[in-house]
Amino acid sequence: MSKKKSNKAVTEEIVVTPIVEETTTAPVMEETPVSETPTTEEPAQTTTVVAEEKQKGRPIVPGCARQIKLAARAAKAAEGKYVGRGRPVIEGSARQQRVAALNAKIAAGIPIKPGRPPMVKPEVVVAIEPAQTTEVQTEATVEA
Repeated sequence: MSKKKSNKAVTEEIVVTPIVEETTTAPVMEETPVSETPTTEEPAQTTTVVAEEKQKGRPIVPGCARQIKLAARAAKAAEGKYVGRGRPVIEGSARQQRVAALNAKIAAGIPIKPGRPPMVKPEVVVAIEPAQTTEVQTEATVEA
């Protein structure tokens, strides 16, 4: 009986030889690599198999609708035309003006920090007025 261990690139065959012990009636199976097998018989041959790379996915059918559409898209992209992917750019829009200003800052070498700019909090000045003192009339001041 032989077992094969498989690897992606190379497989090696292992020969299993039965060992019979005097005390037991059933043979005990022990695995030994091919290089360690006894040489009383013809030497076992090692089989080497190299795995081939297969193309993954479904096969490409030339002339189908999708391939025609992809070829037309590639031709338009080679000519520099709009290829119909994503939302078209509207020149002069507010967003395009912001993008142009940002690109001008980057070209000028002004560092751009990512994220939202910090919020400027207005300063609140609280004026502290001197405490007003009131005279408390006591019985002693009333009699005087």
